[in-house]
This record gives sequence, structure tokens and C-alpha cells, in this order.
Amino acid sequence: MESARKEALEEAGITGSIETEPIGSYRYEKWGGTCTVSMFKMEIVTILDVWEEAGQRSRELLTIDEAAGRVEEPALKEMIQALREA
Repeated sequence: MESARKEALEEAGITGSIETEPIGSYRYEKWGGTCTVSMFKMEIVTILDVWEEAGQRSRELLTIDEAAGRVEEPALKEMIQALREA
């Protein structure tokens, strides 16, 4: 959970309340190995104008349907869509 908080701040410049239990996880291949990602639900409290990786990343707020529509990984798409019921 603390890794999720740190990544959200560094990569998107957002802070908020993160649920303690992940909503799910998935695996993907990267850098010659397999990465496992756990997803946590976050209620955004603050959106910073300037953040650590702002020069490397852009940020866009999307609806659940818009976000799910941009994702190819089936497990991640399913987790995003499940947020409708959360």
C-alpha cells in the first residue's frame, strides 16, 4: 500500500486515502522478467500542479469507462470496471 501511495505521488502528483486491501493484481513481462502489480483504490484528496515526474509523464482524469477503454491488459481492465460496484 505504501508503494502505491509513493507511486501515485511521484508519477501522477496525487495524494489521497488508499484502501488497505488491494482490489486485485496482475502480472506482465518487463525488463526480461515478470512483474506483479497489486492495485489499490485511492480517493484523491490533492492534485499537485508540479510533481516529481511531471516532465516524463502526463496526467489525465478519466471516468471508469474511459480508463477501461484505454487498457489492453484483461485483468487490469476487469479491475477498473469493477470499481463501478466499489
